[in-house]
This record gives sequence, structure tokens and C-alpha cells, in this order.
Amino acid sequence: MKINVFLNKFGLMLKTDGLLQKYGYEINVQAHDEDLEEYAIEFVETVFHYLETGHKISPNETLGYGSWITKMQLNDCQELLFFEKVPLTDDYVLGITTTLKMWAEQHALCAKLGVEYSVPLQDQLIVISDGVFEGDAVEGVRYPSPEHMSGWWITTDRYNGDTQTLKTVHAHHVAEHRPDLVKFLALPFGYRFHEASGDVWKDKNQEDYEALLPWNCSPEMPR
Repeated sequence: MKINVFLNKFGLMLKTDGLLQKYGYEINVQAHDEDLEEYAIEFVETVFHYLETGHKISPNETLGYGSWITKMQLNDCQELLFFEKVPLTDDYVLGITTTLKMWAEQHALCAKLGVEYSVPLQDQLIVISDGVFEGDAVEGVRYPSPEHMSGWWITTDRYNGDTQTLKTVHAHHVAEHRPDLVKFLALPFGYRFHEASGDVWKDKNQEDYEALLPWNCSPEMPR
């Protein structure tokens, strides 16, 4: 497979060459920022690997990538086009600019700290307090957790210490409501962040994880 890269007035376009005979289409990816070329190529390679490992892609199927959701559509030119979700709507827009920017921000932060990239799956749960979706300043900590949980606990000054006031939401809902927090979400277990200052650090108090896990927060987190 060859990946051709084009620049036009709209930004960046990548097209594969060599998939049509085997899969019935070529991959077409667009982004409005040419600085995202490296990440766009990585995205195309990921989709290609997905196909090569035996997965079948259907038109209008969604594909989670990092913390954002993309959708595929087949055009009349036998090209598989990629669209991305418009926040807080059911709409999708052509191109994956936001998807790639979030991916780049997450990887940049993990690389800066020298830690493994560990983004939650779209349907994993995040524990939040009141004020998170409303845009309040937050603090976050990530604990080792069951597979259906991301491990993230994100709270604001509205949290009074009563765990009964906390709730669980899917990771993609946090990304949609608070895109400013997405860069922190790929940090591994044991890390904390303070949104207002941008500080990120390894929590030294989490050496004994099992003793610290606050399992009683939610019925979604059984002991």
C-alpha cells in the first residue's frame, strides 16, 4: 500500500493506492492542518492494519480513535471517506482534524513525561462530580480499576466529599463536554493533573494501590 499526500486550499488530503482490488475502495483522509501529516499517516496505517487483520468496514460505521469518534462513508469514486463527530450533536463533518489534534496533544504530553500512552476506550466509565460538564476547573486522578472503568476520577470544587453525589459517564461524553481535558486522559494509572495550572504528577501516595482504591463510590464499581 502506498499513501499519497496532497496539500490544497482546505489543508491536507491523504489517499491510499493499492487497496482497491482487494477491498473495493481506497482510503481518503482529510485534515485542515498540514502540521498533522504525521498523525494522519499513522491514522491511515491504523485503518489499513485493521483491514489486514480481517476486520470488515461497512459504510456509516463508526470508529473510535483516541478520545474521538469518526465515521466512514463510501463515495462514488470508491473512496472510503472519514468524518468526525461534531461535539454534543449527532452530526459528523468531513475530515478528522479534531481527532488528530487530540491524538497529538495526548501523545505529546505522554512523551514529555516519559510515560506510556494509555487512553481510555470510548465506552469505559469516568467518575465525575458536579461542575465537570459545566466547565468548572477540575482535578483528576487515575486509579487501577475494573475493565469497564477507565480509572479516572475528575472532580471540581463543588465536590463536598460525599461519594453519593458522584456519577459515572462514558469517556467519550467527557471528551465531548470537556475537550480541554482530553490531553490528560491518556495518562496511565497513578497520575494526577490540576487543570487550572496544567500540572501533572505521579501520585506518590498510590504505592499501595489496592489499599487506596475507593470502590464504594458507585454501584458501577463492585468490590
